[in-house]
Amino acid sequence: MSITPYHDLKSTDILSAHISGLQHSINKLESVLDMKTQSIAGHTLAAVNDQADSAYHYRIYEGSIRNWLENPVPRIYRNNMEVAGDEYTIQPSYGVVVFHEQQSPEDIITVDVNYVDSGSNFSDQLIGMTPFLQASGVWRTNSMNASNVTPKILIAANLMDAFPFPVSEKTTYDAIAIKVDGAGASGTKARLGIFKDNGNCYPGELVADAGEVGTDTTGVKSLPISLTLQRGLYWIVRNSNGGPSVSGIANTDAINLGIDDSLSGAHAGAYRITSSYNALPKTFTSGADLLYRTAYASVWLRKG
Repeated sequence: MSITPYHDLKSTDILSAHISGLQHSINKLESVLDMKTQSIAGHTLAAVNDQADSAYHYRIYEGSIRNWLENPVPRIYRNNMEVAGDEYTIQPSYGVVVFHEQQSPEDIITVDVNYVDSGSNFSDQLIGMTPFLQASGVWRTNSMNASNVTPKILIAANLMDAFPFPVSEKTTYDAIAIKVDGAGASGTKARLGIFKDNGNCYPGELVADAGEVGTDTTGVKSLPISLTLQRGLYWIVRNSNGGPSVSGIANTDAINLGIDDSLSGAHAGAYRITSSYNALPKTFTSGADLLYRTAYASVWLRKG
C-alpha cells in the first residue's frame, strides 16, 4: 500500500505549500471514490465573531455544509435578496464568504449551492460486485461464467441494446467487436459503443462511440479503441441498420438484471430501446425496456 509520507510539523513550519499538498491528496481520494454531489437552497451561514477587533465581526460567514462547487456559481443572499458579487469574495472549497464591508448583526446571510456530499458512487458500485478476470489479448462480454458462444442470434434494425459490463479493476481495452454469423443485406452496418452506469443500474453518459462495422459479410467485426476504464459498472451497446445474425451467450450465462412479476422464464440480461440508426447519443435514452431472451447477441471488449 502506498501512502503520502506526511511528518508532523512544528508550528513554525506551516506554509501554504503544506496545505496545498493536503488538498491535492484529498482531491485524489475524491477522484477514486467518485464522490456524489447534492444541492441546497437557503443554507444559512454563520458569522465569525471571535476576532479581538470587533471591526472584523460580521464580515466572514461560513456554512455548516462545506466543499461547495464552483459550477454552478454559488448564489449569496442577504435577507432573501441576492447580493451583488462585487460585495464579497467567496472560497467555495471551504464554504466561506468574506464581505468587503461589515454586515448588520440582524442580517441573515444564506447561500444556494451545489456541494460534494459524503456519498461515493465507487462505494455503491462495489456492493455485490465480484471480480471479473480477463487476461490480456482476449475478449470478454456480459457473461458471469465461462461459457460456450451461442451462434446465429438474429438482430433487427434500429434496436439499441445495452449489456451490463462490470470492470473490477482499472483496465485498458484495445478493441470492441461483434461476430457476424449470418450476413445482413448489402451495405448494412452496426455501431458499437460504451456508456457509464447512471448510478441506478441503467446506462448513463457516453464513454465511447467506437464507430461502425460492416454486417453484410461474416466474421469477427472489430474496431480498434484505446480506452482505460476505472472500476465500476459500464454498458456495452450495439445498434444496426440491418438484420444480421451474430454470436452471443445464453441467458443462463449472462449477467442477469432480475426477473419480471411472473417469477418464471428467463431473467433480463440487457436493455433495449427503439433508436434510429445514427451516432450514439451523449446520454443513453431514458425509457428503455428490459430485454428477456434465451440468448443475447453480445458485444465484446478485448483487454490490451
